Amino acid sequence: MSRRTKSRDVTDLFQRFVEARRHLWNTYFADPKLEISDDRVGVFRQIEKGLLRALVLLPLGRSDFDEESLGVVPIPFLVARIEPSIDQLPVLISSAGSSRSWTPQVRGADCWRSKSLTIVDAFDWNPTGYPSYPYLEVAVRASDGGAEERWLLESVNTSIEYQG
Repeated sequence: MSRRTKSRDVTDLFQRFVEARRHLWNTYFADPKLEISDDRVGVFRQIEKGLLRALVLLPLGRSDFDEESLGVVPIPFLVARIEPSIDQLPVLISSAGSSRSWTPQVRGADCWRSKSLTIVDAFDWNPTGYPSYPYLEVAVRASDGGAEERWLLESVNTSIEYQG
């Protein structure tokens, strides 16, 4: 017997987490009078993992995801959905195992509609400056299980769906 997957839009839930993270960092940690040390960044990483748990994982009843994996491992039950009216999508692509260099490309709708786009994290080029997190990092895998790529998608073109 197959288990039916429930899907629902959780974009607002995830964006509340991103906004809480952004606000706390920009207001209390990015003080130009204080050194941005590894210790301060480490403390903040623990705070943002707690925010993920409190604002996303617990409301979804998904305490099974290890928040220590935030930004490293895809969150398997959060899937990116591209605005359906978009035919050509600008993306930045990094192949798995690369040195995290990003290559700009334009992908047609036929490309992303045949792939699984799983949320990894929100992304900003300068997370220890004053980040705004304009991108979502997603793990992209073809339906045939091919090699994984990482894409950066503009948040404005993307919604987030819970599949659980």
